[in-house]
Amino acid sequence: MVARARREHDDDFKEMELWEHLAELRSRLIRSVAYIALGMVVGWIFYGPLLNFIMRPIQSIIERYHWKFVFRHITEGFMMQLETALIAGLVIALPLITLEMWGFVAPGLTRN
Repeated sequence: MVARARREHDDDFKEMELWEHLAELRSRLIRSVAYIALGMVVGWIFYGPLLNFIMRPIQSIIERYHWKFVFRHITEGFMMQLETALIAGLVIALPLITLEMWGFVAPGLTRN
């Protein structure tokens, strides 16, 4: 009786092949990159308030010593905004990326 139940359970169990795993991983990675890109758009739109939030802890020191940002290359201002938007995108997308990772790993942790 136990052997028959085990055999039926093994017949229901379907292993994915390597190519199916890679296809699922690719789709999950593409979705994760899309989540980051959407988060970057939000970070780009809210760059001003985001930069003020980041600079708030050192704002008193900047005002006391009359410091200013100096960009020594023409693209540094753009790169600063792009990097800030990227970090904001990563922070915004992190819960969704974690769910994608868990969705890929969790089926491998059980037989079903």
